[in-house]
Amino acid sequence: MIKRIVVGSDGSGHAQHAVTWAASLAAQLNAEVVLVHVTEPFLPSITYAGGFVPYVPQEFIDEQCAALQKQVVTELAAPLIDAGIRWQARIERAASTASGSSSSAAPVTT
Repeated sequence: MIKRIVVGSDGSGHAQHAVTWAASLAAQLNAEVVLVHVTEPFLPSITYAGGFVPYVPQEFIDEQCAALQKQVVTELAAPLIDAGIRWQARIERAASTASGSSSSAAPVTT
């Protein structure tokens, strides 16, 4: 029996359709949905001409993270909320370098 459905979202219309479909399937199976949203890194990943990397204040990064969490909970997860099913969201940052991978999960639970 399926207990958990994982669905990815990038904020596109196609992804939103997938979230709606996952909500419908979860309601039929009494399953939980895990909504995974991947975003670009908030920090610059390369140096600019002259070797300088622009300074990005932590406050700005925190504001961007909070705004993204709000968008995920209010907009992207709307079909899950409307269906009244159990769900949780994970926000992952894409790798910040070409040679390595980094992930900074920010779980959002309901």
